[in-house]
Order: sequence, then structure tokens, then C-alpha cells
Amino acid sequence: MSSSYQEYSVNLPKDLVDEARGRSGDSGLSSYLEQALRHRVEQERLHELATWMQEANGPVSDEAIQQVHDEIDRAHTEQGVVPGPENPGREAA
Repeated sequence: MSSSYQEYSVNLPKDLVDEARGRSGDSGLSSYLEQALRHRVEQERLHELATWMQEANGPVSDEAIQQVHDEIDRAHTEQGVVPGPENPGREAA
């Protein structure tokens, strides 16, 4: 993480800022917004990578997706993980 910071002025909806401020806790609004912005940039980079991979290799087959889901289900069963609010995922086997 870069230690170089610069001050910016942005216009945001008041209700959104009020909620973010309430959720930011002790870390403060600036830290909360920084984390949100970093998350958004990471998601966009992942989307760009997935798009590039599909263009280079073609789409992922339904069979390959099912194999991954089966592996995850198997790992959940082995580890005793039951999908729920704290462990989202597919229904328990």
C-alpha cells in the first residue's frame, strides 16, 4: 500500500456519506472510502482478466464449472462447513 496521500474534493450523495460514516467506525470515513475504492478497482481488474482469458481461451464450459462446484462441495463436507450467512455458498450436500 502506498504511503503517499493527497487530499481530494468529491461530491457524493449525503445519505450515502452518512451511512458510510456510520459504518466506518474508528477507522474513519477516509479509510472506509479508501477500502471501498480499492475493492472496486480490484473487482474491475479481475473482470478485465476474466474477459481477457475468455477471449484467449474461449468460455468456461458448464462441465468445468460443475467440477469446481463439486470440489467446493466435497471440501465443505470434509471440513464440516455448512453453507449459511457466515459461509455463503451452495446448499449443503
